[in-house]
Amino acid sequence: MKRYDGLRVIASAIKDELVVVSLGDITTEWHSLRPGGGSLYLQALGSVTPVAMGIALELVQPGMLCFISLSSFSREVRREAGLQHV
Repeated sequence: MKRYDGLRVIASAIKDELVVVSLGDITTEWHSLRPGGGSLYLQALGSVTPVAMGIALELVQPGMLCFISLSSFSREVRREAGLQHV
């Protein structure tokens, strides 16, 4: 299964959940599957997880997804581990 196929399955399964999307190809793919509102596209490495976590903590009703690219994830893990310059 390719990433786009997985995103298609997720897009068909969700209703009004908020989706936070990182930069990269996933942004274009997700927008083509769910072009309406309800998606927050963050065009900055390392900011997706903290923003998504803050939103999730403030939501009254659960219902949020966060799509993060591998490079963003690697950067955030290194930052949290104190390995920014590795």
